[in-house]
Parts: sequence; structure tokens; C-alpha cells
Amino acid sequence: MKKILKQSLLFDSLTDEQIEKFMPSITETYIKSGGMIFFEKDDADGFYMVKKGKVKIFKMSDEGKEQILHIFGDGDSFGEAAVFSGHKFPANAQAITNAEILFIKKKDLIKIFQKEPSTAMNIISMLAIKLKEFTILVENITLKEIPERLASYIITQEKIQGEKNLIELEFSKGQVAKIIGTTQETFSRVIKKLSTANIIEIDKKKIKISDKKMLEDIAQGIISIKDL
Repeated sequence: MKKILKQSLLFDSLTDEQIEKFMPSITETYIKSGGMIFFEKDDADGFYMVKKGKVKIFKMSDEGKEQILHIFGDGDSFGEAAVFSGHKFPANAQAITNAEILFIKKKDLIKIFQKEPSTAMNIISMLAIKLKEFTILVENITLKEIPERLASYIITQEKIQGEKNLIELEFSKGQVAKIIGTTQETFSRVIKKLSTANIIEIDKKKIKISDKKMLEDIAQGIISIKDL
């Protein structure tokens, strides 16, 4: 558990000895794939960290359409914003693999802040990063066409995964489709179009970027996929 806590931006400035003091305040839960962690409008009485596994944050429209807002993995935390705003959770959280989840109650976190003020600054930095990511997500969904969203997703994943001109799809096509706000059928059509145009190459769950400049132009709306 200590190793996972050190990976988090919230606790990375603390020594092992300091983290050891806070561990009794942390509860650990095992959740099977598909299990709900919290529902939209549940009371936000604490926040969570993924010790192992993957968790999706999502909202459901009145028509029953799912929009994935984020997918978190090992060492990631979620639910902080609602805790500190004093509001209820604004979305749902569900394990998409078997997951080990850590939970810290709000009252215990406040005690941590009082003893170690640096953690308060860390969480402010963490929330600022997540706000920027969410702003980009909203911009992509509301202002960009689906090919632009997919191209942006591939480019972003290349940066995150750190391997030049290559990404691995960590999630199913259906989940990626929901992340970019479309259906699996449309996702498949667009990715096939990019492959046929020799902009990307697909090898099972890996995508190789063959023409980075063209992909960036599509992401920015400079070139339309209809012109390919």
C-alpha cells in the first residue's frame, strides 16, 4: 500500500515514516469487475485511490447513453473535487476490471492536512491538472467531430504511454468509443478509414502512427476525413 501512496501526487512529498502514520486511516476494498464504487448524487464523504485495476468515471444521459469521463488505473485517485466542494458525487464510478480500491474519509484527510500542510498544496495541484484534462474532454466532445476526437485520443495516448508513434489500446473498442463520445460502430468505421488512408496501422490492440502530420491535421480540423 505504501508504494501506491508514494506514486500519488497527493502523497509524493511525504517520507515513508509520514505515510506510515496515515495508513491506519485508509481502508481497502476489493471490487469485482462491473461492481459500482459510487453512484451519481451519492454523498461525497471521502475520496478513492486505485491500488490495482481500472475504474471508469461516467455519466448516463436521460436516453440511457453512457459517456465515459475518465478511466483511472494503478496509483490514480478520484472523487477529490466533490469531497472538497461539499457536494455529492457528480458522476458514477465503476470497476472495469477486478480492482483493489483504497478509501480515505474526508475527516481523516483534513487531519492529514493539519499535520502535513504540503499534502493540501499537492491536492490543489492535482485538482488543477484534472480540471485541465476535463476542459479538454468537454472541448473535444462539444466542438470536435468524431474523426477529430479519435485522432486527438490517439495523439494524447502516444504522449501518455511514451512510445513514439505507437499506442496500445488498454480498453475495449466499446470503451474507447464511449470515451470519445460515439458508438462502437462509428469508432470502427473511422479507425478503418484512417487505416485505409495509411495514416495508422492496426495490429490487434496496437496502433502504429504511420503519418503523424496527417493525424495531427485531422485532430486540429485542418483536414477532413471526408477528403481522404
